[in-house]
Amino acid sequence: MIQLAHSCFIHVPKTGGTWIRRALLTTMPAARPYHVDGDYHVGYLACPRPDAFRFAFVRHPLTWYQSYWRFKVSSGWSKPNSLDLACRSNHFADFVRKVLDRQPGILSQWVRAAVGDPQVIEFVGRFERLIEDLCVALALAGENFDPVQIRAVPPVNVTNKARVAELPSALKRAILKTERDVCERFGYGP
Repeated sequence: MIQLAHSCFIHVPKTGGTWIRRALLTTMPAARPYHVDGDYHVGYLACPRPDAFRFAFVRHPLTWYQSYWRFKVSSGWSKPNSLDLACRSNHFADFVRKVLDRQPGILSQWVRAAVGDPQVIEFVGRFERLIEDLCVALALAGENFDPVQIRAVPPVNVTNKARVAELPSALKRAILKTERDVCERFGYGP
């Protein structure tokens, strides 16, 4: 989580949050990191300023699963992470099958923890419009920022897309079914 003068950014994993953190910390002097037990991925309930404008980002479930797997395969699976412990695999389809069997709907669960169910935070942007939606969130929050500086921040934490992360149609449909909450709440179709 990043605290700003008037708002808090809530970081849902693999939704562009590392870039957002960099953009906020390098372009806005009032930005301060906030974590609980070393974890920056804390939900709205952990926000140290519940009166602040809170914003987060989501991502289409299919690209979220690809990004998560690619990141973990290249950077390593985390032992304290229950998803990693239960579902780790060097093969994308095997990873997805394990998630569907052992932790179905994990993205929807993480998003609910971040934004509330029903949504209680003030703004949820989309990864697919990352820069534009970040500028919208900051403007709505009343933050003093320079959109030109935000747009100039280079990409970070981009996963290796050379790793094949393709799925048969049946597994794609299964992901969309188990992540129906994210799809319906945030307008993601198949």
